[in-house]
Amino acid sequence: MQLQQFHTKLTTKKFITDSAYRFRLWLTRSKSAVKKTQELEVYHLVDGAYQLIQANERGHYPISRLGVELGLWTGNYQNQHQCWLRWWTQQGDLMLTGAERADNLEKSIKDSIPKLLAMGLSIEQVAEALSLSAEVVREFNS
Repeated sequence: MQLQQFHTKLTTKKFITDSAYRFRLWLTRSKSAVKKTQELEVYHLVDGAYQLIQANERGHYPISRLGVELGLWTGNYQNQHQCWLRWWTQQGDLMLTGAERADNLEKSIKDSIPKLLAMGLSIEQVAEALSLSAEVVREFNS
């Protein structure tokens, strides 16, 4: 299981296991039609029995063996707006999926090219600085 790519829509119950880290989690979610809220329960296998993990002050569930937290996030993913199970850092920062990281990188490059050219760098110099081809720099600059 790759943490950065684990991004799932919760149905009623989900069992997660990873022998490389030797952990097992049992996740349940209930959706209140009256309150329109999402609730998550996370259990950890300890000595053959599942024990409930308490949410921290952010409402996330610490997975100390992995140095991450699990939590619910509402937003758009795969053209669907809903509540998703997401990984968070121990500091409470959302861990981006590979697609989100790629989008951020592309936006950063698009923003950087005109600024570097405005500073007087040539297309070739910008391409070298950003590890891109001159053709890509020209595309982004048009």
